[in-house]
Amino acid sequence: MTKPYLITLSVGPVQDFIAAARRTRDLWFGSYVLSEVSKAAALAFKNKGATLIFPDTETNLDPNSPDNVGNKLLVLATTDNPKKILDIAKTAARNRWEELANQAKKNIPIEEVIWEEQVKDVLEFFGAWVYLEKDEDYGVPAEQGKGRKRLEQLLNAHKNTREFIANPVQGKSIAKSSLDGLRESVLTDQIKPYQKRKLGLSAGEELDCIGVVKRLGGNAEQFTPLSRLAADPWLRLLADKQIKLFNMTDVLNELSSTNLGLVSKVKGNHGCYEFFPHDGQLLYDFRIQAELDGLKRLAKDADEETRNNIENAENHLKQLQTILTNPPFNSLPKPSPYMAILVADGDRMGELLDNMNRVEDHQEISKKLGEFAGSVPAIVREFHGHCVYAGGDDVLALLPLDTAIDCAHRLAVDFNNTLRTIKNIDTTKAPTLSVGLGISHFLTPMGKQLDLARSAEQLAKSNDLLQGQSKNALAILLQPRSGAAISFRERWDNDISPKELFNNWIKAHNDQSLPHGVGYALREASSALEWCKDPCVI
Repeated sequence: MTKPYLITLSVGPVQDFIAAARRTRDLWFGSYVLSEVSKAAALAFKNKGATLIFPDTETNLDPNSPDNVGNKLLVLATTDNPKKILDIAKTAARNRWEELANQAKKNIPIEEVIWEEQVKDVLEFFGAWVYLEKDEDYGVPAEQGKGRKRLEQLLNAHKNTREFIANPVQGKSIAKSSLDGLRESVLTDQIKPYQKRKLGLSAGEELDCIGVVKRLGGNAEQFTPLSRLAADPWLRLLADKQIKLFNMTDVLNELSSTNLGLVSKVKGNHGCYEFFPHDGQLLYDFRIQAELDGLKRLAKDADEETRNNIENAENHLKQLQTILTNPPFNSLPKPSPYMAILVADGDRMGELLDNMNRVEDHQEISKKLGEFAGSVPAIVREFHGHCVYAGGDDVLALLPLDTAIDCAHRLAVDFNNTLRTIKNIDTTKAPTLSVGLGISHFLTPMGKQLDLARSAEQLAKSNDLLQGQSKNALAILLQPRSGAAISFRERWDNDISPKELFNNWIKAHNDQSLPHGVGYALREASSALEWCKDPCVI
């Protein structure tokens, strides 16, 4: 006999897919893979007649669709076997992962035994279900032992009882992945130097199964390098001054044809970077010299064809050096090597879900979150950035330095305006968006940049502050190449918003109405008066 069941499925691990990243491609593809396997699971639920709650029923669940799906699914299904439906969704997710993984390993020497074991052991699934005797059971308090709250309890209990599979290479000495050191390398000793370069590896670096998929899966030129984002303000300055890039573009195209991985084309993000469709690292003199040094090392073990390519590349790099040190480029300021990673998260979402207890209410919340998430890539693109992930109330994006604050403000306003339109919501308690901006040098290791941005997001939330002071804020952490990070935090609803505040300061600085050292002086004064924050000090 069929009965209505509330079913949830959590797909992971998020850490392996997203957090372990050294390049923008690792970051983007990790997010993409997690969304793709979640979409496959959601589609399997839908095909079995389940009603989607999270994600939204209008989400495009086709493979490679632009819509993102979070790693936690919630559905309502009428069935006599909820475990069977859950297993079907898990199988669909595994199949999608294996499809993406097998596409990535072509033309790379792989240790097949280790690869197969790792492919099977990558995904983690945690599922649970509860019987809904009547519709009203959906939103009952947790102590009644049923409904959505009971489902959450069961899911959390399942997550605390993980299954562990024996390591297939136990007793063998095999190098670990250089991304996170969690799994053994799947690369064989037969891998060639040019293949390692294709994988973005230097001598001695290794990759596990997930690492190879991140580097070679999907469209290899789809995502935007950090160097291109850092250089974007400088390139827009050239466009404003109508400075042509013909000679520079010709040289970069020649470097790209050497197949040495010196230059990548930027084809994604809907043509946002057509003015200069290359990564930006060779616009920086210190990167040109680093590449020349790297080519010398590569030439030592290269075959004749590769040595010819190296010699050709060296000539083009020196030509590029000449172009950048002569008019009109030598009369311009050099491009800044700093850029921003934006991490945003909705505030009081749990409170909203708890206060609206019907399935229909949660479906509408899911729909509004889907509307916001669907608009994020275009908004970020408007500010010359690239959205990595937008799922529900979570956003991860990369931005040029000069547009990051304006973009953060726009996202916060749009998020609040979208969720205020939910039926029967108290608009004074509509969720807000806390946004963190981590600003660092584009050569800073990706893991550190992500940690900085996430720390900025936590600073924006500042959950340890009193109600009315926490959340709904912009926080910025600037990490110079040397020295301690500099922090900033202000709430969006201040009389002077963070966006307006910064624009006023920038204008005053550019107009020279403020001394150049005023920032340093204020920081010194703030440190000297730190004791004033303690109410016990008289």
